[in-house]
Amino acid sequence: MKVFLAILITIPFHSIFASYYATCTLEATIKNINSKEVFNSERKIYEKEATFSINKFVKGGGHEENHCKDFKGKVFKEKLSSKKSIQLKARDKFKIYYEFVASEIVENDKAVGMHETTTWGLEPVKD
Repeated sequence: MKVFLAILITIPFHSIFASYYATCTLEATIKNINSKEVFNSERKIYEKEATFSINKFVKGGGHEENHCKDFKGKVFKEKLSSKKSIQLKARDKFKIYYEFVASEIVENDKAVGMHETTTWGLEPVKD
C-alpha cells in the first residue's frame, strides 16, 4: 500500500497542502558535468549541476506510479544532490532518484497558487 504524503505547513495567513507526490527510480548516463560540487550546509547535502540522459524507467511511486515513464530518452540539465560527495563524470551510468511535489497554497479557504518542488538525488527517496 502506498504511503500518502500529507504535508500541512502553516505560514502566517497561508496554508500549503501537498496535492500531488511522485517518486521515480531511473537509470541514466552523464553527458556533461556543468559545475563544481558545492556543499549546501543548510540542507546538509552535496550538489552538482549535470546534463544527463535517462536510459530506463525502473519504478515509480507516490500518487502516480507512471509519472516518469516518458522520461526515457530525454536529456535533463539539473542539479544533482547527494549525502556523499558526487564522484560522477561524463559517460558514467548511474541510478537517479526523482521526487516531485506539487503543493496548493490556500489563503482564507481559497486556492491562490501552486508551489512545485523537484529533486534529483543519488539516494533513494523515502516513500
